[in-house]
Order: sequence, then C-alpha cells, then structure tokens
Amino acid sequence: MDITRMREFQRFACSLNFTQASIELNLSQSNLSKHIRSIELELGCDLIDRGTRISLTPAGNHFLSRTSHILNIYDSLLEECKVIKNSKAELVFQDPHIVDEATEAFCQMAEDFHQHAPSVPIRFSRIRKNSLENTLIKHGMDVALAYDGGDIQSVIQKYESNGFFAKYLASEQAIIWCDNDSELAEKSLLTVSDLKGVPVMAQSREYDPCREALLTTCADYGFKPDLCFCQADIFIDFLYAEGHGGVYFLPESYASDRRLKIKRNRSFLRFKDGDVKIHVFAVMCQPENESQKLFYDFLFGHSSK
Repeated sequence: MDITRMREFQRFACSLNFTQASIELNLSQSNLSKHIRSIELELGCDLIDRGTRISLTPAGNHFLSRTSHILNIYDSLLEECKVIKNSKAELVFQDPHIVDEATEAFCQMAEDFHQHAPSVPIRFSRIRKNSLENTLIKHGMDVALAYDGGDIQSVIQKYESNGFFAKYLASEQAIIWCDNDSELAEKSLLTVSDLKGVPVMAQSREYDPCREALLTTCADYGFKPDLCFCQADIFIDFLYAEGHGGVYFLPESYASDRRLKIKRNRSFLRFKDGDVKIHVFAVMCQPENESQKLFYDFLFGHSSK
C-alpha cells in the first residue's frame, strides 16, 4: 500500500472533511476521494460512512490506529537511514601482537586521528593466521602494523608496488632471545650470518609480526633462515614455547619486558652491526570510503582524490 495514500487518509480522518483535507494536502477533492476509495478497494471494506454525517466505520477507526503506528515507524526509519547515510564508516586498526616502541607510536597515531576526526568510529581487531596483505584486502582491516628489515624507503616502495600505502613509524635494534645452552649464547655479540643453520622460531597459527623483518634481514646477507614453526594461539604462548631449541628474533624493547626477563634459562643477545634493525610501518589499502580517505589525508599530509 502506498505510504502517501496512508498519509492522505490520516489527514482526512483528522477533520472528516474532504474540502478541508484536500486543501491541506494540495489535492483536488475528487482525487482525494478516489485515493481513499482505492484503499477501501484494496482492503475490501469501507473505511468511511458516507451518510448524512461523514464518520469512520469501525474498520476505518482500526485502520487509522494501525496506519498512525506504521507511519511513525516509517518516519523513524527514514531518520535512521539519514543518520547512517551521513555517518562515517568505522575504521578498523590492527590490535598489536607485541608491545614495543612501534606499538606506542601506532596507538598514539590512532588517538591523534580520533582527535582530528572524532566523528569517525575506531575499533581494534586482531590479525589471525592470515598474512597482513590478505587481512587488509579480504578481512576488513583498514590499518595494520608491518614489521620489516632493510632500507626504509625500499620497504615503502615494496608495499606501494603491491598496491598498499606505508607510513614509517619507528625502528628498533633487533636482538636474539635464546636458551642459555644454545651455541649462540656463547657469543658476546652476533652477526646476522651467525643465524645460518640455526632454527628461528615462527608462529604458524597466528600472524607473526617479526617474520618479514627476519626474512628481509637474512636475504640482505644472502641466505634464508631456518624457520621453526610453533603452534601457539597467542603471542605470549609462542614466546614461552619450550622444547623447540629455536631462537627468537625480536625488537630490542623486549629485553626490558618483565614477562621475558623472568625466564632465567634464556638470554638476550645483540648484534655487532648496529644496522640490524626492525622497522615498523602503518600500512593501508587504497582509500575507498570517506573514513579511509580522511585517515589517508591525516597519515600522509595531503588530500586524496
């Protein structure tokens, strides 16, 4: 049934006067009468007693009551849709897997953007086993943290060549965390080449933030690391894994993490080469909706087209 016809009947019922109602509705009296008659034909009953004194029939009174309820719901629905249309899409940020300097920079960036664009809702979500790129493209993540090694500008160009935008956030020296009885523990300082043939721990169930940095770093030295995969559901369980004999490639800030320092059977080792660093970037896809475009403009300091 046409909503407009309902409104016309409601207006007529207020005065029970075709002349007055037609003037208020800016309709001819004959058209108003035809519209109400069409409702009656659709319902199969009379809504108006057209006797000497016009009045609503019992069906007309019931129809008026239900119509008022329907129109109130319809009007509320229109307003809700307008609010949704004018609101901005939610931005989903990666919930960081590890706690380091980059995490602080990433969360500060999200907080600064919220102050810059308070109308844009923000939510944090965890990357599971999917790769960072797959999560951004297929799983509804708008902004993620990427850990990488090598030259900063080269990393940015690598992401751009794959259709992403990367913003450098922070860098930390890389360190190795290993069992005290490991051969590496006998060295006071390491070189990247010392990792050749040494199993390096990697997560298989969860997204592993440092794996890409490890792979890039070893590639710069001409070899691939031997990855030892650990099935752990959360990162701290991965760090506490026992019996694998592998070493961990981590940001230096982990050397002060109390959760790791209490593992007395493990030591932190540093590299001789001060250029063995883990770089961290905020990565996003090509902006499509208004919220993504606002964040892109905020992050890179210019207007997106």
